[in-house]
Parts: sequence; structure tokens; C-alpha cells
Amino acid sequence: MKKVLTICAWIVSVVFHPLGMTVFGCVLLSFSLYSSLIGVQETLASMLFLTQTLPIFLLFYVLPLLICGIYYLFFMRENPYEKIHRVTLLSIVLAVYTVSLFNNSLGMYYTPYLLGCTFVILVAEIITFFWKISLHTIGMGGLLGFFLEMMLHMQGTTIFSILFPFLVIIAGLVGTSRLYLNAHTPAQVYAGYAVGFLATGGVAMLVG
Repeated sequence: MKKVLTICAWIVSVVFHPLGMTVFGCVLLSFSLYSSLIGVQETLASMLFLTQTLPIFLLFYVLPLLICGIYYLFFMRENPYEKIHRVTLLSIVLAVYTVSLFNNSLGMYYTPYLLGCTFVILVAEIITFFWKISLHTIGMGGLLGFFLEMMLHMQGTTIFSILFPFLVIIAGLVGTSRLYLNAHTPAQVYAGYAVGFLATGGVAMLVG
């Protein structure tokens, strides 16, 4: 039973990897825009979904994952858990995100969330210099903060208000999986939620 739970915890950790939360939030933004245009401008909606979501997936997920993977193969295989490696990986992701924000193919519709994700990586990097914090719960907390901001911004029933309860459950599963795998202490998990929620949601609210 313990082995099964460990495998499930690893699956949750991989599926809800912090890098994936950026793309997931943008996909939901695209879907909300697509839904609002269905029946009015379906061709435009489909074009926006493909032409804007694909660059985000490549620039904010595939590219940093590829560079971090190369770094892991050459520098992290023997000592993967050293603090310097976590800081370096965060620096790589921060640099890729910052450069990617200036890509002309990204629509303004996604800017508040992408800026929030970039800012929270900077905050996570600063914290990591002094203390280990859960990047998984930072990602989930950021997504929760962004969803809440969108719910307040788009009053009424939206995809964000419908999915928010399910996202809270997923966030709980992610935090539980990190604790079960002894990857973090409870303080590191809860701090991750708080940092992600406040940083990403706050930037999205200010910029949006």
C-alpha cells in the first residue's frame, strides 16, 4: 500500500509540475476567450487559441524544460539536491520567461498572468538563497491567486468560478504529495502556497 501511495504522490508531483502551471493557466485563459466567441466569431476564436497558446507552450514550458534538462544532465546528476542547483535552475527559468515576455506573438490577454508567473519565480529565487520553499505549491498557489482575481474581475459564472473548487482540491493533493514524499516540511509547503497566491494574484490584479 505504501508503495502505491508513493507512486501516486510522484505522479501528482510530475503532472502538476510548477512549469506546467504557467501553461495551464494560459490554456484556461484561451478557453475562456474561445467560449465567449463561440457562435459569434468561431474562426477567430480557433485561430487565437492555436496561434497564441502554442508559442506560450513552447516558450514558457518546452524551452525552459529543455535547458534545465541539459543542465541536469551535465551538472546535477551526482548532487541533485544542492541549493546552488535550485537557485541556478530558477535563474534559468526566470531568464527564459523574461525574454519570452517580449515575444510579439504573445497576446496582451495573457500578459497579467505571465508577468505574475515571472515575478513569483524571482521571489522564489530570492527565498531559495536563504531557505528551501516548495516550488510545487508556489505554482499551485499562483494559479489559485490568478483564478480568484479572474473570478472577481469577471463577475458572474465563468470557467474560473466553475473550476476553482476543483483547483483547491488539486492544490491540496499536490501539497500532500510533497509532504508524503518528504520533499518538504509543512512550513515550506504552506509558505509556497502563500507566496504563489499573493505574488501571482497581486501582479495580475495590478496589471490587469
